[in-house]
Amino acid sequence: MAQAGKRKKSTDLRGPLTTIQRQILRRISLGQTQVGIAQEFAVSPDTVRKLRYSKKGQAYLNLLQQAKDETVSETLESVEKGLQQTAPEALQVLQMALRGELDSNPQTYLRLKVAHDVLDRAGFVKPSKSQVTVQKGGLTEKDIEEVKRRALAAKREGREGANVVPFEKGELDADHG
Repeated sequence: MAQAGKRKKSTDLRGPLTTIQRQILRRISLGQTQVGIAQEFAVSPDTVRKLRYSKKGQAYLNLLQQAKDETVSETLESVEKGLQQTAPEALQVLQMALRGELDSNPQTYLRLKVAHDVLDRAGFVKPSKSQVTVQKGGLTEKDIEEVKRRALAAKREGREGANVVPFEKGELDADHG
């Protein structure tokens, strides 16, 4: 008779959830199977299913999911902040390697790999190749003369970025064609 009272506790959904019901729902939220949970708590899989799909069970599972989502969000923010703080050090390691200041050993290789991974995850990815297609005849001779005129004027005025080397018509075709 005590067994029946104990069993009723896990299936009675009229009052607040019991500790056992909350434990069952936690295991459901963690992805355990209903059969496995039923075996662990010595109840039928049908009991687990009824609890899972009850209004109280659904409400509790939603609370657990919200708590998981908040925890994941906080963890991701923490990881992102850590990566941003570690990125300058990782960049220094790669710069030291480029200058030849690091020994050649397995520990250095691991350090370089970690530095690369930190920079990659912090958003410092290598640029992807872009293909640019230039069609011949896109600019008229008049357009080219106008571009040259503006560039030479900018150079005379001393504007920044005005490194202009004038060339004669046909020079580019002779060099690159």
